[in-house]
Amino acid sequence: GNGVFDINVNINWKVETETYPRVAMLLDMKEYMDPTLQGLVVSVGALTESVSKRASAALVQWCLSCKKGKKFAMLRQFADAFLEIMHKNAKCDRVIVPSLKTYDILWKESVFDFMYESENLPNHQSWILKLHDAVRSELKGTKNVVKLLATIPVFAALAWVRRPIRTAALGSLLALLGHRYPKVRKITGEKMYLLCIGLGEEAVCGLDENQENRIDKNDDGGDTNDVSFLEMIREHNDKANSGAQGELSFAEETKNREDLKLVEPDDSFDVSANFEKVISLIAGTDWDDIPTTQAREVRDCLYTYMRLPKQKKGTSNKIIEHVQMKEEQGDTYASLIKSMEMGY
Repeated sequence: GNGVFDINVNINWKVETETYPRVAMLLDMKEYMDPTLQGLVVSVGALTESVSKRASAALVQWCLSCKKGKKFAMLRQFADAFLEIMHKNAKCDRVIVPSLKTYDILWKESVFDFMYESENLPNHQSWILKLHDAVRSELKGTKNVVKLLATIPVFAALAWVRRPIRTAALGSLLALLGHRYPKVRKITGEKMYLLCIGLGEEAVCGLDENQENRIDKNDDGGDTNDVSFLEMIREHNDKANSGAQGELSFAEETKNREDLKLVEPDDSFDVSANFEKVISLIAGTDWDDIPTTQAREVRDCLYTYMRLPKQKKGTSNKIIEHVQMKEEQGDTYASLIKSMEMGY
């Protein structure tokens, strides 16, 4: 009924510009959303640039169309389907790497902004944390440099969400700063420097209580009659009640998560001074030229200055209990070279 396979339309299925926009229409149908999304995601990571470009363009266009039409329920369904792909294909680099690339593209296009706004966040932060944990689980034991590098922009994007999501995301970036691969450390250091400058000292080293719920309030000077005013108040109250329930549920869900809790500062802790130390250390360290042990020593100082809990060995397994882990496949040096040659 939506014209995907309209027999009156002449379609050349070999041409990406005709194929992918039409395939993306299937996302409108709940029954076909999961397989369609996975197909598009894998196409985003395709070897052929034209395929990758057209698939991502079709996906972005569909998402932005939903956003423009305020079909937020459908976008949330889309987000759930995306997360399910991450869970079902854990450790399968052929799907995970394109998934990471896809999320980065959608983030840059502001597709998920509605989830991160303060009035909506309480109902979506559980999803955001599960996404973080699914990505974090991919770090464990992998030798795939392409995948490791693809996780960096995802963690950086999630660091813009208020705490405790930010705490988890920054902790994951610090884990990559201590990685044994120099290139991973270098790219992470560059990303973290820009991220910290953008976030500011309160968000990086403080409690940032005054910034947690900051969103732009646009007054368009619209109709202010009594009916509209009452509708606005009713809508506000509904969102507030829903948000309160979401906050309580999330608090219960994460109460035993030590990786989400900031380390209590001592009396001498100075946010501004520690932020300066963080920026100085990140910018002044040659992350790809120093030994791994030295990089980890510097990284451990950042844990202290940013008041982030250090990850203990084995903790990551507790963090990702909800992820359906699969046996890691193709983790030999030969398979690493092959996967990098294939673009994974």
